[in-house]
Amino acid sequence: MDTERCACCKKHKSELKPFGRGGYRFFGDFNGELLCETSRPVYPPDDLEDKVYAQFFGQCQTDAEYEKAREAMVQAYGEEIAEEITHFALGKSATVWLCRHCIALDWDEFHAKRRQACSSNQAGGSYRISGEMGQV
Repeated sequence: MDTERCACCKKHKSELKPFGRGGYRFFGDFNGELLCETSRPVYPPDDLEDKVYAQFFGQCQTDAEYEKAREAMVQAYGEEIAEEITHFALGKSATVWLCRHCIALDWDEFHAKRRQACSSNQAGGSYRISGEMGQV
């Protein structure tokens, strides 16, 4: 997990202004911090991810089958994308580090800003698996 960049806007700590006093009471007291650790659902629904998850895990019934399927998915797409698909499919939230501008964004704003940052290749991060995998 990258703790040097905002998970949403992808700005490095050196580019950020610190949290101030107040204004973030709902999220916690982060006065003076550049990034704060929080948990949020970071993977919006995606038909392609549904298909990939079904392709690898659709017939699994035992723990051993799930482990073998996960290993195959990691081989096919790499650890980072496999982790995204797993989090998405299981409906889990992920722990992310966010700056003072991104922490209060609602779900749609968060994903729009994250897509924009990743598509402009800030920090070299990928946002979606769509476009990287081609047809499934």
